[in-house]
Amino acid sequence: MIRLAQSHDLPAITEIYNQAVRGRMSTCDEDEKSLSERQVWFQQFDDRYPLWVIEQDKVIVAYGGLFRYNPKSGYRFVVENTVYVHEDHAGKGLGAQMLRHIIQEAKQLGYKYMQAKIFAHNPASLHLHRKFGFVEEGIQVKIANLDGKWYDCILLALHL
Repeated sequence: MIRLAQSHDLPAITEIYNQAVRGRMSTCDEDEKSLSERQVWFQQFDDRYPLWVIEQDKVIVAYGGLFRYNPKSGYRFVVENTVYVHEDHAGKGLGAQMLRHIIQEAKQLGYKYMQAKIFAHNPASLHLHRKFGFVEEGIQVKIANLDGKWYDCILLALHL
């Protein structure tokens, strides 16, 4: 079941995100986030930039959402997406389920362009986005530094 995230979901969302921080595959954060930090982060989501969760048997197994690309008015039709799946539930199609939902909702919200910024060393996320029609629009070479190593990010875009 996909539904809008609520504040009581934050402990599960935080755990899923911290798994990604530890894995070094999908975020530039080097330090795990506390629940209070994620409570502040959660405040950015609203009707225009929602956050959803996938709940199975009363357990949050994935989350995803839409972020503002840029606050300048000319970019009002552009959005960035995010998808995270609990490591115990990876490979079960939850990422695809969430991304499909995000794309549908973004269209209904009137967005025309969706961007994803994905580490070049994250083939699963690259494959997922390409499966839904995202195309590569550029590479940010050695833009991210984690633990003293430089990483490239691939910019993918979907015209909605």
